[in-house]
Amino acid sequence: MNENTRKGGWLLICGSLMCVVTMGLHPAGGDALYLSKMAPVFMATHYLAIIALQILIVGFVNVKRLLRSDTAFVFTITGFSAAIVAGAINGITLPLFASKYPAPDAEQERMVYVVIKYCLTLNKAFDYVMIGSLCVAIAMWSVAILQQKLKAVWVAYAGLLLSFLIVVSFMAGFVFTSLSGFRTLSAGLIIWLILLGTAMVRGKLHDNN
Repeated sequence: MNENTRKGGWLLICGSLMCVVTMGLHPAGGDALYLSKMAPVFMATHYLAIIALQILIVGFVNVKRLLRSDTAFVFTITGFSAAIVAGAINGITLPLFASKYPAPDAEQERMVYVVIKYCLTLNKAFDYVMIGSLCVAIAMWSVAILQQKLKAVWVAYAGLLLSFLIVVSFMAGFVFTSLSGFRTLSAGLIIWLILLGTAMVRGKLHDNN
């Protein structure tokens, strides 16, 4: 088995587990005062999440070499890049901004409220880009596994099922951009990434013939 394939698998598993830790440490959202008080925690968890996403991107470089799908790789990079920007806005920009106004007067409070609302709206836009891009990417990686008749067909079936559930849930009105919705989405993505990484480590993404 190619050593790069094994390393790529471990990177996917490591990045996914770091995302699990991030979700466990992530505090619930709040007003400007709460953001100011919890700024170090918000920033630390989002720094960790950004590092985890970068590790996943490096891992997918090896997936691209293995499955030879440039289009799926572009959608993957787009999705993870959007997630990095969303994390930087929500977990670094907002706490830094809120910490500058720990006790705002009436005028400052209105200004802070508008800026926070704007940042949250911008964050939601990048969340949608991430969700759509990764949904398409997972489906394309899954199809590539099936087309190449590789051993880890369960990874492909799980990916197609996940993409299908995301689309159906979205059309049914499920809000993936809420805290609970995002955690649900992240759980599904992390499970699939760990399945893919495990298959790479165990050498299961090889031709059946």
